[in-house]
Amino acid sequence: MTVGSGLRMAMARCASALLLRRFRRSLENPQEAQRGALLSILHRQRETRFGRRHGFDAIHDLGDYRNAVAPQD
Repeated sequence: MTVGSGLRMAMARCASALLLRRFRRSLENPQEAQRGALLSILHRQRETRFGRRHGFDAIHDLGDYRNAVAPQD
């Protein structure tokens, strides 16, 4: 194994450990994890045409989302 490949493996292990900790934390409170995921998506999409039209920048919880984005055909 070269120094470069060993370094890459060590970095991958660190990244994997971080992702595993985040995943395990999400299992402790799945509702909060889902809320965080929704808000993250809405934040990233708030400047799209759909996001502006539906007021993604003013959505702070699931109730706000349900009111802003009605089911569509």
